[in-house]
Amino acid sequence: MILNIFVFVLILIVSLFSGILYLISNRDKQLIYKVPEMSKEALKRSLKVEKKFTASVLAEALRVGIQTTRGIKLPSVSVWVADDLDTGAIFIENLGSYEKLDHSKMIESISGILPSPYETVASYLVTGGKFIQFEFEDTTTSHKFIVHNHDFSPFISKDVHSIRLSDDLVWNARKVPHFSIIGRSGSAKSSFSGGYIANVAILQGWQVFYASVKPDQYTKKFNGYTTPERITQLAENLVKYMHKRLAKIQKKGADDYGDLENMNDIAFFIDEIGHLNALLDSDKKLKLRFENAMKSLSFTGRSAGIHLIGISQFATIEAFLPSSVRGNMKDGVVLLGNTANSGEERKFLIPGFNDLPNRNYQRGQGIAMVLESGNKWKTPHYFETPLII
Repeated sequence: MILNIFVFVLILIVSLFSGILYLISNRDKQLIYKVPEMSKEALKRSLKVEKKFTASVLAEALRVGIQTTRGIKLPSVSVWVADDLDTGAIFIENLGSYEKLDHSKMIESISGILPSPYETVASYLVTGGKFIQFEFEDTTTSHKFIVHNHDFSPFISKDVHSIRLSDDLVWNARKVPHFSIIGRSGSAKSSFSGGYIANVAILQGWQVFYASVKPDQYTKKFNGYTTPERITQLAENLVKYMHKRLAKIQKKGADDYGDLENMNDIAFFIDEIGHLNALLDSDKKLKLRFENAMKSLSFTGRSAGIHLIGISQFATIEAFLPSSVRGNMKDGVVLLGNTANSGEERKFLIPGFNDLPNRNYQRGQGIAMVLESGNKWKTPHYFETPLII
């Protein structure tokens, strides 16, 4: 009995001693992020990027090292580059410095380290906070479409439910039913929506309704609705039509409108939302009718193939659709010009990306986040609207 107790205590002491030795020997050991497999060219490019992050750069420029009894411990760095060489990510071991540093300055510092043509676009913690992921992309190679002589036929998609927005971005309206476009005057938001998306949609068999309390060339072209009363009535009529389509879908035993050959997509463009809201404030009953109709369309429109395209100068409560609707407008977002540089307005429609670097955006330039459009567009990336010449 005494012998068994002695053996047990001995084993316990040895195990404890071994554990202490293990902790001591591994306390300065780096964690290595396992990046996905890459093509030969992508691997070559990733090594080129990784070489930029020398010990002096990590310690002096980024200040991501920590002082230990053995000196400065530096984090591991892993780099992944997409096979098209257009985007990539840097994974830096988080030694507790991320929470202490200015994220926006850190993003700008890494952009300064990256080799041309890359620029950092976002950062966040991954794998339970063990690593900091910095996404980067090529912001010098243009992916925008150029429309000559108002001929939109080259940009028609084989999938009638999808609208091609650039050569690397497609909006699948069956998966992401609603879309938000925000930009100041002169940012090209109206020409992007009314000049490009609406024209391509019509060529693909969509039915287009255009509304704006500020009459312009697009309300004229699409026989648009320009008063709060008419816009509200249009929204209510679309709700009625939506229920008829849903009844037909149910009768056919289909999942949604896309399963029926004779049921096309419907786009409801609402421009100058801020101005519309200001006018609706003077008529509370009309405002309630409008908000109820928009809420119904935003929640149920997907199955019926009715898509809201909300367009405004500002991403704020006063200038956008009701908060009950906004939650359904976040899966497809384009922010143009100074809006893309506003952390508060990004937070309004794409929360979680307040620390994006500022850029000098020209007309038709900004950022986009469109879910179900590939891994790149799950987070905000640089975007250029089609140029119509």
